[in-house]
Amino acid sequence: TMHGGVSVTVEVRPEVVAEKLAQGWADVEAKTLDEAIALAAEAVKAKRPLAILICANMVDICEEALEKKWIPDIVTEMCPFHDPFAVIPSGLSPEQAASMLQLSRIDYIKQARASILRMVKAMNRFKDAGAEVFEFGTFVRKEAVDAGMPREEAFRYPGFVKAYWRPKFFELGRGPFRWTCISGEVADRDRLDRLALEMFPNCPITQRWIPLARKHLPIEGLPARVCFLGFGQRKAFALAVNDLIRNGEVVGPIAFARDNLDSGAISNPSLETEDMRDGSDSIADWPFLNALLNAAAMADLVSIQANGTMGTSHHTGCTIIADGTEEADLRIGASMTTDVGIGIVRYAQSGYDMARAVAEGKGPLTKDTIKVPLWWSSKATFGPAD
Repeated sequence: TMHGGVSVTVEVRPEVVAEKLAQGWADVEAKTLDEAIALAAEAVKAKRPLAILICANMVDICEEALEKKWIPDIVTEMCPFHDPFAVIPSGLSPEQAASMLQLSRIDYIKQARASILRMVKAMNRFKDAGAEVFEFGTFVRKEAVDAGMPREEAFRYPGFVKAYWRPKFFELGRGPFRWTCISGEVADRDRLDRLALEMFPNCPITQRWIPLARKHLPIEGLPARVCFLGFGQRKAFALAVNDLIRNGEVVGPIAFARDNLDSGAISNPSLETEDMRDGSDSIADWPFLNALLNAAAMADLVSIQANGTMGTSHHTGCTIIADGTEEADLRIGASMTTDVGIGIVRYAQSGYDMARAVAEGKGPLTKDTIKVPLWWSSKATFGPAD
């Protein structure tokens, strides 16, 4: 609804529905799908953003919507399908599911996987009916394959990275870049919001996002912000923040980090590296190279983790502290080049033209360059001429 749309969200746990309504994450609860459809139609007609919640099982609501021939413009899911034991099977309340899980894990996973198969079949039917359908990153398609569905059937609709993020974000080294005000000072966050708007006046994403976030997102814990910045932009922003701390405009320190969903930070053939152009979906070297480079570049915290589908995905975390010192300048300059740069290398090596342009300083976000080992040109072995 922050983008002016109307959403219908399904949540199976009543206490979560109540919490989301109380916190303002949803506007109204519908008791039935018919009521939700009516509310949505009214809001669309009035061109009024509206977030509608239904307390029900997602599988049941999807199948009911298809029976009623109600086809939304966009359909996705955010259920924890990566862990079948966290799925509430269709036909069970959360309390009944908890009891069954204690009695028989075998029976539970059978019912959970039956619901997963129904979910993917419903998503495919939405796609066939003309909806824009994508996996949000819950690994439901992979779990459907594990439950017996042929891969070509389960993967008929794409994950969001392949469908949207890769060309618009990963090839540019752009992703969810975070900063946290360790001081706890809201004024620090506000100054950094203004700095982002000042530094990137020609970036529509930043110019739209910061005002929306300030209006709609409450502070939870330490003041923080997420902003989609790319290769070159992150380093420039963090160095500017370090200057503000040094000059006394920001109390600091500021911790910079980013999501594991970053161009060079993850290997996951079921989502982030699904259908890579060169077939390198399952190559796990990249996140480990990312971690090694970030450690060598003096990042303050580097982590290597499993992600979602344990055993088939790896990713890294990276945190850099800005405290106003010259040493922080050095750490920021080095680690924010390597952290994002290895993502540019990864996509350039895989044959993505925009990543190659970014590496050569010809991208839309920055004129920074990066020397790519094993360059794609047959005339170069270790990179373009200096």
